[in-house]
Amino acid sequence: MGDLTDIVLLVQEVVRQMNSMGNYQWNEHYPSVELLSKDIAQGNLFVAITTTHSQKTIAGIITIDTHWAEEYLQIGWQQPLETSFFVHRLGVLPAHQHQKIAQQLLLFADRWALDNHKTAIKLDTYEENTPAENLFFRQGYQLRGAIVYENYEGKYRCYEKCLLS
Repeated sequence: MGDLTDIVLLVQEVVRQMNSMGNYQWNEHYPSVELLSKDIAQGNLFVAITTTHSQKTIAGIITIDTHWAEEYLQIGWQQPLETSFFVHRLGVLPAHQHQKIAQQLLLFADRWALDNHKTAIKLDTYEENTPAENLFFRQGYQLRGAIVYENYEGKYRCYEKCLLS
């Protein structure tokens, strides 16, 4: 787990970058400090730490849990929701992007899921988040459909990575 202050600063930088690129999936309200605190308290938020000149930096975050949105019931998943982990709040500091940190966080999610006897990992992203979609495809995720969240603009594409053949 990381320090909440550093995690909030990371999120703020990621939000600025996403918004500047026209991606409003994250904003000043999401993810909130309260939500991040809850992730930490429940043991579901994991960090990627980089070390430069003996200075440690939280370079990326990922939340992995068993909570799915009600909208997920609309999707034709290959593996049951009950035997899956769900990825939320995957983000990497802009200064540390293109260093495979997001890829490593998703690989960690794979290992964590297998260690916890899960059959799949599911996640969603805003339809305009092309970098995330490309990452998911490279990591073996399959597009399963799209949902619309109440009070959010646009569609969110849902992806699944089956861990057992």
